[in-house]
Amino acid sequence: MNSAGKRMAVLSDGKIKQVYGLPKFTDEQRNTYFALNPSEKQEVAKLRSLRIKSLFILQLGYFKANKMFFVFEFAEGHLTTCSIYIFAGLGKNTQYGIF
Repeated sequence: MNSAGKRMAVLSDGKIKQVYGLPKFTDEQRNTYFALNPSEKQEVAKLRSLRIKSLFILQLGYFKANKMFFVFEFAEGHLTTCSIYIFAGLGKNTQYGIF
């Protein structure tokens, strides 16, 4: 390791993003990771707001894929491809956004 205040670079910025960033799913992967089994559906049904339900499903799907949790920051009206997929699965229209 270098002198104080400097860190040894083990991974490049691109590799760090690849390992620790949000995964980019194909349609087939979305169908796999965001599909809910009966017990997961029961847990989602207990949640009150659409926002919390969608964030729960996003975290669950990303965890199934990467075994990691992520912090989501949605700007007003901004929806990711995965969240649009999730809202469709919940029977909600995403035309106007919810965040």
